[in-house]
Amino acid sequence: MIKNFWRRLNLNQKIVFPFLAVSLSILVVGVLMLGYWFTGSLEQSLQEEVESFTERVQQDFHHEWQELNSQLTLIATQDALRQAALAQDNIALSQLLVPLKASLRFDWVKVVNTEGAVLLDARSDVLNQAELSDTAISNSASAGANLTDLVLVDKTDQPHVLLAGNHPIKSERLLGGLIIGRCINDEMLQKIATGSSKQLVALANHQVIAKTLPDMQGLTAYPAVDAAAARIEVGNQHYLAKAFTLDGSRVSLSIFVLYPITALEAARTELWLRLGLLLLLGGTVVISVGVCIAGAIARPIRILIRMTQQLAQGDLSVRVLDRSQDEVGQLSHAFNQMAEQLAERGLLSQHIQQLQQTLGDLEKNQTQLIHAEKMSSLGQLVAGVAHEINTPLGAIQSSIGNITSALEQALKELPPLLQTLPPDQLSNFFTLLDWAQQPQEMLSSREERQLKRNIKQTLSEQGLLHASRLADTLSKMGVTAALDPILPLLQAADAPAILGTAHQLSIVQNNSRNIQLAVERASRTVYALKNYVRQDVVGMPVYAAVAEGIDTVLIIYQNQIKCGIEVEKRYASLPQLLCYPEELIQVWSNLISNAIQAMNYRGKLAIATSKQDEHIVVQIADTGSGISPEIKARIFEPFFTTKAMGEGTGLGLSIVKNIVAKHRGRIEVESTPGHTVFRVWLPLHSFSYTSP
Repeated sequence: MIKNFWRRLNLNQKIVFPFLAVSLSILVVGVLMLGYWFTGSLEQSLQEEVESFTERVQQDFHHEWQELNSQLTLIATQDALRQAALAQDNIALSQLLVPLKASLRFDWVKVVNTEGAVLLDARSDVLNQAELSDTAISNSASAGANLTDLVLVDKTDQPHVLLAGNHPIKSERLLGGLIIGRCINDEMLQKIATGSSKQLVALANHQVIAKTLPDMQGLTAYPAVDAAAARIEVGNQHYLAKAFTLDGSRVSLSIFVLYPITALEAARTELWLRLGLLLLLGGTVVISVGVCIAGAIARPIRILIRMTQQLAQGDLSVRVLDRSQDEVGQLSHAFNQMAEQLAERGLLSQHIQQLQQTLGDLEKNQTQLIHAEKMSSLGQLVAGVAHEINTPLGAIQSSIGNITSALEQALKELPPLLQTLPPDQLSNFFTLLDWAQQPQEMLSSREERQLKRNIKQTLSEQGLLHASRLADTLSKMGVTAALDPILPLLQAADAPAILGTAHQLSIVQNNSRNIQLAVERASRTVYALKNYVRQDVVGMPVYAAVAEGIDTVLIIYQNQIKCGIEVEKRYASLPQLLCYPEELIQVWSNLISNAIQAMNYRGKLAIATSKQDEHIVVQIADTGSGISPEIKARIFEPFFTTKAMGEGTGLGLSIVKNIVAKHRGRIEVESTPGHTVFRVWLPLHSFSYTSP
């Protein structure tokens, strides 16, 4: 449905719609991000201001407490108070403290003696007939201790909390204690909140005891104490609220700081309105620009289409008047040149035939180009392949000479030896031959000399004659087992001759084994070479194992690899792939050859296969110098090479990419200094198999 809709659009619309979609999306996202950033910043700033003001309120309450304690200390240390307390004169205490209570605006003044008896209890009007939870502070005053506490006032029309403190009254001895308190009321909160737009609310036992708000209707929930500032609604007004506590012995006081956010809401609304207008204006500009751009691009193209139609109808006089220097201008210039050439020569049909023939030639030459590159690579490997074949041939020739010499000597000595040896020594003789046939690691000259010394020492300890000659023969045969089973044979008078015959027979056996290994090695090299140069005569994809093609290439390059390259292979269990095996061998050959040369024949070559997302993935990694970012984008271009003149054609990776594309796969490359990885993705179902 979308494809059909897209096909019905004209060129203008195909240019405008994507441009508008991208531009408007960017504009909308930008405006939204800007709006959310500004509103978030405003709210964050407001929260920080609330937090800061809350800390100031806490400090103000502590200052009230400190001021109360300072006044308490000044009063409690007066001589008149000490004398009245010593005489326990209630009238003198009243005459002294009641005026101070009124002048210093205390709501409660109390004097107790050391036995806890009340000498004076003067209260403001709101506290008369009320019960005070003052047990803790009264006991502290009687005991002569200092205590600052919150005192709850019960059984009044409105609950109150006193900010109270006590100080001991002393002369030569403790006479009692003075207690004073001041109500936490609306007036105190107004004093603290003076100069700000914040509101304060004080709660004790979930009841409001003081506030600066004129209207508390609608307040049903409070923010958690010491939690982050939260939004609440009071009387149709929105506030940002923050709470803290003042703890007393019997009661805790919760103070709530309320910051009106009406201005914030208004600023936010104004911000979004302005951003909406900005979005509308920007959208209008984007649409206008898009329409103009689309018209400017499509107009000359429509003219060119009309001229092309006239040219197709046989009007060779048409020309496009476009003097611009962009691609459309270049296309118009090319059209004019084509029209002039057609008008002069009338070779349109001939050019079409030539183009078709050129396309056919390119398709035919692709296979030849791949084969030529393969032969070019093979030419570079001829010396190494010859060495790989010549080495086992030399080993075969040397082994045949050794076998001939040893066999002639053994044929002379073996018949009389078999006739003269008693049965027990003959059994020991065959045991010795079995030991010599066992697969053994190649010993260095130093290890062979050490083995000879150990055997000689063992034979000397047994008191055998010719211990040195026997040890020399046994060490050459590679005998490392304990010699106890063949000691009777070694104790014979002609033991050196017997061991010499056994040595000749072991030479025949070992060299026969060497010949077999050399033949297998040469066969593998010849088989790999045959697979490498074989051409696909059927021209159809066939099922083949990817790992076999990789191993074929590794065998071909063995002479270069063994010079100093460590090969790590990690092959997963994979199904066979319907492919062109010979062309894939060319892919592995180019990638492995490049890796070897990039490492300068020293390093680690890691090859892994796996199955991912219905693809066979081949990964070839090397520890070479890497591919610089400047040339990484060009490595698959035809004839691009970083090698010296004469060392490369620049077609290798281009052919690799074309072969992978032919298999409907893809090739990826990652490279850093010291680590380069090529990944080839081949789909498991790239072809439909048809029997040839």
